[in-house]
Amino acid sequence: MKRFLPGLLLLLSLATALVAARPTLSVEPTGSSVSVDVRATGDAFTATLTGFTAAIELDDTNTAPATATVSFRVADLKTGNDKRDRKMNAWFESDRFPEGRFQLRQLTREGSSDRYRAAGVLTLHGQEKAVEFPVTIVPSATAWSLDGEAVLDTRDFGLPIIRMFGLLTVDPQVKVRFHLQAKPSAS
Repeated sequence: MKRFLPGLLLLLSLATALVAARPTLSVEPTGSSVSVDVRATGDAFTATLTGFTAAIELDDTNTAPATATVSFRVADLKTGNDKRDRKMNAWFESDRFPEGRFQLRQLTREGSSDRYRAAGVLTLHGQEKAVEFPVTIVPSATAWSLDGEAVLDTRDFGLPIIRMFGLLTVDPQVKVRFHLQAKPSAS
């Protein structure tokens, strides 16, 4: 039994190392973007996420993500208008809920193309919400491109509708668009 235990521990550690060696994608910040299109009475603007991290592991065939997590600081969402950004952070209560995250739960290929249906959980303003959206994934040996968009209702995350002067309203439905450029890397 004493000889068996070290061998079993070695075998378990090797199995763990093999599982941990799943190929990953390294997202290139300079070629990637996440933006949010917002409409309001008589106005529209786009907020851009100036910083985020993405962790993407590939499936067993190395042709699609098996897991993916995108994390960001809410305060890194910028519109180019400092006054609007301050109001947006107050509305988001980014001091109480500074972090946001998307966790991929399932990726389903639609036909034989590069189109998929992504399903996951978005955490924003301390609330978790299941979301689904289409995504296009174009893999290659040197660079991957992942593109998608989702329409979200900010009320689903406990955020109030913004009204000003009794006439102006910010539409609670926003469109989130992303483009990720990534390179394969072994982990």
